[in-house]
Amino acid sequence: MVGDDMPVMLPVRLPSGYGLAAPYIAVGDGTARPNPENWGGSYRVSYTDGEGLIVMTVGAKDLPEEVVWSSGSARIGGRPAREGRAGDALILATTDRRPNIVIAGWRVARRPFMETARSIAVVR
Repeated sequence: MVGDDMPVMLPVRLPSGYGLAAPYIAVGDGTARPNPENWGGSYRVSYTDGEGLIVMTVGAKDLPEEVVWSSGSARIGGRPAREGRAGDALILATTDRRPNIVIAGWRVARRPFMETARSIAVVR
């Protein structure tokens, strides 16, 4: 359960064939995690088409390690963000006020990934 002080933000659009992943399988160690997963003032929701994976973290304290940031700009739900890569993952992270939003995508084309990020909206 996300506390009342934390806005709930979700994508309005997902890439074709994507839906909630259940359970969330951690990319790093492969353990099964609940989806959505929350802790303190943060939460994470993951989506998949059975091959690709998009993971959105709202209230992120840290950015993924070893991100190579591009010089271009992007948007997450209307908020300014920066785009990068960490290994084979696409990464977007907000650059303005909190809560920080980080979206990572594996085995998903850049265009639908960016469309998903732009569609993030406050639902509560």
